[in-house]
Amino acid sequence: MEEMTREKMVKRQQRYQSFLRAMNCCPLCSTPLTLIHEINEDDESIKETAHCDQCDIETRRKEHSRH
Repeated sequence: MEEMTREKMVKRQQRYQSFLRAMNCCPLCSTPLTLIHEINEDDESIKETAHCDQCDIETRRKEHSRH
């Protein structure tokens, strides 16, 4: 198995950071999103809502099961 070079590791880290910024910023104004997590103990789920305070819009709503 080939060892990963430092350059490849840096590029991978940069792509990862870029992805996280894109997922956690408003697509309209690039302001960081406010993430709200609600845990429901009864059906063991977590509701995630992403909201932009600048644009006053909800950009994402997901429901995840707890493991």
